[in-house]
Amino acid sequence: GWDHYNKDLISEGGGVFSRQAKSVPISPQMQKILDTNKTEASGEEVIRMLLKAPVDLLWNGGIGTYVKASTETHQDVGDHANDNVRVDANKLRCKVVGEGGNLGFTQRARVEYALHGGFIYTDALDNSAGVDMSDHEVNLKILFQDMLKKGTISRDERNRLLEELTPEVVDHVLRHNYEQSLSVSMDVLRSKEDISPFGTTVELLIKEQLFDPAETVVPDSTEIAARKNAGEGLFKPELALLLGHVKRWVKKELEDCAFIDAPYLNDLLTSYFPHSVRERFGDAIERHMLRREILITLITNKVVNQAGQSFFVSIQSQIGANPGEVAAAYMVMDGILNASGIRDEICALDFKVPADVQYNALIALDDLVGGLVRWALLFGGDWMPLKEVISKYNKEVYMLVDDLPNILTPGALGEYKARIAELERHGISKQSASLLAAGKYVLNFMDVVTLAEALETSKVKELAVIYTDMMERFQFFVVQEALKKDPKESLWEHQAYTLLEKDLWGIKRTMASQLYGLYDETKDAAKMWKAHRKANPMLYTYLSEVADSVKRRHATGLAVWSVVLRRIREALQG
Repeated sequence: GWDHYNKDLISEGGGVFSRQAKSVPISPQMQKILDTNKTEASGEEVIRMLLKAPVDLLWNGGIGTYVKASTETHQDVGDHANDNVRVDANKLRCKVVGEGGNLGFTQRARVEYALHGGFIYTDALDNSAGVDMSDHEVNLKILFQDMLKKGTISRDERNRLLEELTPEVVDHVLRHNYEQSLSVSMDVLRSKEDISPFGTTVELLIKEQLFDPAETVVPDSTEIAARKNAGEGLFKPELALLLGHVKRWVKKELEDCAFIDAPYLNDLLTSYFPHSVRERFGDAIERHMLRREILITLITNKVVNQAGQSFFVSIQSQIGANPGEVAAAYMVMDGILNASGIRDEICALDFKVPADVQYNALIALDDLVGGLVRWALLFGGDWMPLKEVISKYNKEVYMLVDDLPNILTPGALGEYKARIAELERHGISKQSASLLAAGKYVLNFMDVVTLAEALETSKVKELAVIYTDMMERFQFFVVQEALKKDPKESLWEHQAYTLLEKDLWGIKRTMASQLYGLYDETKDAAKMWKAHRKANPMLYTYLSEVADSVKRRHATGLAVWSVVLRRIREALQG
């Protein structure tokens, strides 16, 4: 029976007891853990004490729902077998909950517990390793099946390989779980910054019938508005729930995308499999029967985990790009920046630096990748992930990053070096720190490089100097940041600001082209600026007003930027 265990292995004062017991003896050691003076209690009372114990971790591995929200009744829960042991979430005193079983908490209980400062995700996220492990096993067996038919390997060898590969597959699965949990934590921070895109995401998921809002516990538009006014975001269990729905929607949208067949993605595909399999059967992996399905899953996980749950929906609603276009551009820009390598570096700092340092660095990196994706999609173009294209732009962007000390003004250079030093103190390599510290400049370097191509000039550095000087001189960096950070009350305002963002990119590109043309004639920066001012007196009047307003912090809001950028654009056009 259940009580046939080796009592010598139980810690002093502990034991295993029947839930149906009328009286369970509570030892001094148990009293301390349960925070009680009682010397005995019924089995069901002991369970309630355990659930409410002041411990670090509460691990639920059983069957049944043991915690409900204080606003719910036992009838709402629908698990009558556990009515006598169930407790309210606001009575929990543990710091962290791990859900090894299914439905141990109601979703409302998770949210209430999180509202009171507890750390919890969902049972689906905490248990996702099991599904992931099964997927790896199936995909390996499919890979080997073709080789079995051809006689490349024997069944005994296949079975031996599957057993030998287990530790590495486990590492892969744990890494995937780490990335999903990290994604939720970063979206908590993003939603506090601006919850509106997450509200738009919920609305799209409902419209696409990914879930029924009457049966799924998600914040509605009224709750989203209330949290926005209060400066609050979404909680981890809410984001963990939405994560699965968002990924299902993205996968469905990517099913017919042509870019999934790009050879560049073969490296991503092979990275899914253990190292020894990649070495021996690399060609077979590229011919895998489920190549597209595996890649769609990998790309969906990569972009959503890194850029956030609202990324696809925000760009689709603001720019009009479909998820396939967004994913393709993301893979290109992520590759150009070698962002995966930098992420690995930041994540390797676990328990060496404060978590906030890592979160801020990761969000800064993905804001940069996301900004470049927006730039790419605002100006169209075919951003098919091609190794040659990514390699070319990677080289040119990093060349400009390396040359930033010769591009920046003395004041800007001092700030840049201080930021690099700060990041290096936290253990980030000089190259990665240089890119992260150069974020606002790098965001414009793709525009510089592609503008150089349009102007058919090889003098990319000279153009970068002119472009960066223009940005600093007329406070365009500040305007660029304001368009991103200004509060936006509705989707319409998000769309209006996106149009202004596009206007600003057009203004910068046109002005930089004009300036470079004059520089090419005069070979002198001072003469270039003098000639440009003389040719555009009204433009410089407007630019001076903008710079002055920004410095005095008068310029803010949709109306201001609409008027300012329209005047500048019209003056540029003559």
